[in-house]
Amino acid sequence: VSTRLFDYSGRGLTSKRSKVIPRTRPFLMYRTHDRLKSIFYRSIPMLRRSWMEARASTSRRKLSTSPAISTWFREVQEAAKRSISEGKRSGKSKGRYGGGELVRDFIGAELYAEDRGYFNATNCINTPREPLEFTKMSGLEEYQAHVKQLYYDGIEGWATPVEIFQPWYGQALARWIVGARQPSDGEELIIFELGAGNGTLARNILDYLQQELPSVYSTTRYITVDVSSRLAQIQAEKLNSHSDITATINTPASGLDEIIPKLRDKTVFVLGMEVLDNMPHDKIFFDSKSGETFQTHVVSDPTGHPYPYVEQLHPVKDPYIVRLANILSSIPEDISRGGSYSTPSTSQGGGIGMLEWARMAIDDMFEIFIPRNEAFLPSVCSMSMESIARCLPKHRIILADFAYLPDTISPALNSPVVSQKIVESEQMRGRSRDFDTYLIPQGQADIFFPTDFYFLEQMYKDVMSRARPDSPGVTVAGSLTHGAFFEAYADLPRLTTSNGDIP
Repeated sequence: VSTRLFDYSGRGLTSKRSKVIPRTRPFLMYRTHDRLKSIFYRSIPMLRRSWMEARASTSRRKLSTSPAISTWFREVQEAAKRSISEGKRSGKSKGRYGGGELVRDFIGAELYAEDRGYFNATNCINTPREPLEFTKMSGLEEYQAHVKQLYYDGIEGWATPVEIFQPWYGQALARWIVGARQPSDGEELIIFELGAGNGTLARNILDYLQQELPSVYSTTRYITVDVSSRLAQIQAEKLNSHSDITATINTPASGLDEIIPKLRDKTVFVLGMEVLDNMPHDKIFFDSKSGETFQTHVVSDPTGHPYPYVEQLHPVKDPYIVRLANILSSIPEDISRGGSYSTPSTSQGGGIGMLEWARMAIDDMFEIFIPRNEAFLPSVCSMSMESIARCLPKHRIILADFAYLPDTISPALNSPVVSQKIVESEQMRGRSRDFDTYLIPQGQADIFFPTDFYFLEQMYKDVMSRARPDSPGVTVAGSLTHGAFFEAYADLPRLTTSNGDIP
């Protein structure tokens, strides 16, 4: 499944990239011309490191090498400890417009409820016991066998690119962050990571800075943010070796401004790797006859099948749904259809195979014959961006996630995949079971959405224009594939198999 890395920056920055998640990964990837590129990239790691050290050296002339921990960061660390011990997980909309609850609140409880939510009740992220050694693999087939074994070993968990390509994924992001810093950014390197999972990315970035750029490491302040109390605890434990410069906050991103002080004068890097897909969405219905738009509520009903929940339609009143529906209606239909807004013909860089391309083309063809009067809208993502805009006004944000998903539950725009790992059968171990509805009991399955990056760009610009009405326009660097990002920032020889393939 192809995904994208999207960078929204407060200034003009170099573009970034995205990735391929190994879920029915097509075999076709790099061939002869890419092997030539591979040979070229083998020759530049030392030059890249020299350039980074020279840049860091220039910054050191203007920065002190070992500053005291700032008062604001001490306050964040204290607030983080309270959030974990008190179980502070604010950010629920509490919207009530008629009966039941909004779809975003229902999905939020399914995923994040304290006792039974999916991310609190299961070991949902699978981390390899040891980093994969790509240089010892014969090629893509052996790589795919390793990934299959990783899924088999993790009975409940999914594998993400951060985990599969550790520590190289985190090192590539660290190189980008260091390269994007400006002398005017201030003394501290401040990083917020949303939905930090098992804490693998944070540790990989900090380990790299500590070993390769110690002067930068000494000025780094790294804050992880997670709505799952179980994952927040795991992150705090994994980052124990960096505890002096890290903090873990147990709160949804939409409630971030309730906990941390407003950092008006500090440049902050915000990372969101595979977090957008699990942000709850709202659902709307458009009545083509009356021209009226409705918001969807979920209510309990013993007659519901197969589970005791049903949907009800109510006139749109929720302000987030109103704004997002207006943005959606302003996007020409020929720009994007079907939850896959960035197709191979419009993407930059590589990273999607011919088989996946063909599947997307077939899906697009069938969409012509399917009336689309329903859509899922990323309302919690919008709430999170508003929270970031309020408390981190000088941020640069880079996001990575699925740009396309097969086997969604319905033809609705941006429809999710609802899936669980099979654990009751040894023969089916490592495989998944998909549902045809999101109306399921809490904790039973993962619910994840494709990201419409064109829509995301328009939504971000809308949020920032309302948060900073007097400031200049927002710079959006663009959307690129993971393959291109790794070509620019990763240590490719460490990711290349013996026959020249680069998974």
